[in-house]
Amino acid sequence: MEDFFRLVISCFPINATEQLQRLKPKRYISPMEKELLYKLFEKQIQHAGASAVTLFPVKIATNALIAFSLFCGLVGFQKKEYAENSNPLKIERWEVINNRILDGILCLFFYTGVAEAIANSYCHEASSVVASSRLDHPHFWELVASRANESSSHARDKAVKSIEIWGLSKGPISSLYALLSSCKPLPPLQYVAFVILSAEPVMHSAFKCDTASLGEG
Repeated sequence: MEDFFRLVISCFPINATEQLQRLKPKRYISPMEKELLYKLFEKQIQHAGASAVTLFPVKIATNALIAFSLFCGLVGFQKKEYAENSNPLKIERWEVINNRILDGILCLFFYTGVAEAIANSYCHEASSVVASSRLDHPHFWELVASRANESSSHARDKAVKSIEIWGLSKGPISSLYALLSSCKPLPPLQYVAFVILSAEPVMHSAFKCDTASLGEG
């Protein structure tokens, strides 16, 4: 996967500025070039075969998040740069794909917090094991936090409802508090948990949870 990314960068070089959102192609990329690269990628996947399965899942996921972040920046730039000539159908298809990926990233963000919250309800040592596992892959969780931070309130609302549907002993609000007060915290996850808790639609639910806890006390 890393070799493939190098190939893409070599074939389609970009000008990188201070922010990812300002990436732009160095030259015009024809549809034929795009098609050829896609065919090359297909062949590489076919030849890789079973060897690809031996790659570490977290490394694959990290590469995927890096590629997704770069692509989001490039698409955002092209929307502004070529707004008059953009194809509405292509933009609509991209929005559908983008939203689907963000839904998965947000669920992953909430799930890791839920896991720690449930573990902590049994014993501190159990929650420490969950929190420690994140420290083994800080870059991956930084990327997850970064994309979660860019999500819309609508996407966050969907993620919260999807977690509630699972009917676990701990819900999305407990998940966010677990990330905030983790015994072995990762600052990017803490920051995004605070941001989500401080904004709608989660803020209202979090306030009700706090009020209920005070009433029980």
